[in-house]
Amino acid sequence: MEDHYFTKYRLNDSRDVYYCQNCDAKVSMEQRQCDSCKEWFWDVLVDSLEEVEENAKTFNKELPNNESLIRILSMTWHWYYFPQQHFFAPSKFIGYKKMCSARYSKGVYKTGQDTEPLLRQWFKEVNEMDSKFNGLSADLKSFLFQFGKNPRKNCKIHIKK
Repeated sequence: MEDHYFTKYRLNDSRDVYYCQNCDAKVSMEQRQCDSCKEWFWDVLVDSLEEVEENAKTFNKELPNNESLIRILSMTWHWYYFPQQHFFAPSKFIGYKKMCSARYSKGVYKTGQDTEPLLRQWFKEVNEMDSKFNGLSADLKSFLFQFGKNPRKNCKIHIKK
């Protein structure tokens, strides 16, 4: 998937105008998508569990060769576990439409404040009293260890409801 950006220009009357760098079409900030090429702005939240799962696959596919993604592993607060693929992905990566490493790096100003409430409709947090907690914690440590990282202290693990 290619990553396309939108450029903002300030007009003389102080209005902002946005253009798609993919196709040069004028785009509406309210619409959050280019009418011409259908590319999404960075900050559009996912609509379905299928989109979340696709983003998780993208994260795990791009992670091994991406230093900017590897750098954030120990800083991540909320990890989501996908048992079918046996991998983890962070909330900020899986909560936005068509996420990829280039978009993720561009959105460093984002937090999980937008994605966490949304993801709760499909996932629940595994707390220390849950019988799955120790196994999932060990799996997360093992997952991160292959990249020379450790989980953030007090990070949270979430599983599908």
